[in-house]
Amino acid sequence: MESSEKRKALGGTKTDNSLGEEMTNSGVFNEFKLSSWIFWIMTHSIVFPFAIALGFGTAHFLEFTKNIFQEIVASGFMYIAGGAIFGGMIGLVQWLFLRKKTTLTTSRWFHYSTLGICAGEVLGVALLLLFHYDRNFEIDNGSYGWLVWTAIYSVGGLIAGYLQSSCLKKITPFYRFWILGSLISWGLCTFIWTGMITFFDFGLLAVVFGGLTLGLLSAIFLSQILKKSCVESNVVGEKD
Repeated sequence: MESSEKRKALGGTKTDNSLGEEMTNSGVFNEFKLSSWIFWIMTHSIVFPFAIALGFGTAHFLEFTKNIFQEIVASGFMYIAGGAIFGGMIGLVQWLFLRKKTTLTTSRWFHYSTLGICAGEVLGVALLLLFHYDRNFEIDNGSYGWLVWTAIYSVGGLIAGYLQSSCLKKITPFYRFWILGSLISWGLCTFIWTGMITFFDFGLLAVVFGGLTLGLLSAIFLSQILKKSCVESNVVGEKD
């Protein structure tokens, strides 16, 4: 009771723990059931191939930029645009889910996903241009393009996770763990699907499996972050 009285004396200031307690008491975290996360994972596995297709489609549409800029520069623009669409579609799916299941209503989650993956491509393209390399690395047998893709999307996932963690800060004191979660989810997902194409020529199956990996890893991290918030707030409630 003493900690509650102190908070009231300070004008009702919400600490991270009191915020977590409030979220648990309102029943927000109770909506996260196994079926919810299975839906999250399956949605990623379905949307992921469409995001890849739309991203490559956009890059192909921008082929005309090669008549305006040097081919190596135009290629960079194409992949940056494709990355923005790729990150945006995944971010939109995640935001729609979180908006329904938590009090996270801000669309910045979607915007930060777009910006993060796009930023990863910008940094990758800039670094490659510095050494006079084209971003257009083929993902096929004998190519090391899959390593370039993995590095770029790992950085993009890191940036997206850092930005998105500011959204999670409002609903959980463990928001910083999402930075690592996003890095691992995007990085390992890209490592797997590009590697499957490079070494096994699996094509569409590899892309679907990539989406499944992204959905599974992100679900594991987010579920543990929110679950930890729920347990922590319950402990604080008992102490009060």
